[in-house]
Amino acid sequence: MNVSSGIKGPNYEPNSANNGKNSFDFNAQAGYKPYVVKGLVARVKPWNPEDDFSQPGTLFRQVFDDRQRTITINNLASSIKGIKQDIRERLVKMFSKADGELGSRLGQ
Repeated sequence: MNVSSGIKGPNYEPNSANNGKNSFDFNAQAGYKPYVVKGLVARVKPWNPEDDFSQPGTLFRQVFDDRQRTITINNLASSIKGIKQDIRERLVKMFSKADGELGSRLGQ
């Protein structure tokens, strides 16, 4: 799925187009420059689950009603129907990690 900004091909990494490898060089392409920090700095463990699936699964199960779940599934299905089968299968597996019902209905 591409955002219509004139970009050709996938707009995310890693992706199938470059064999699952990242080609983005954070420091060079993001304009990252080291900076001096004064004061107390600490690493703090985030309170949220450290995965990509808990929050969307909770949204689908506990926040959405049946109508919203159906709309979400229909929107996703219409967005992925034109892409290659192997990528669709990977997407269904990914959505299943968020919620089994979501993955199952999307796969249908």
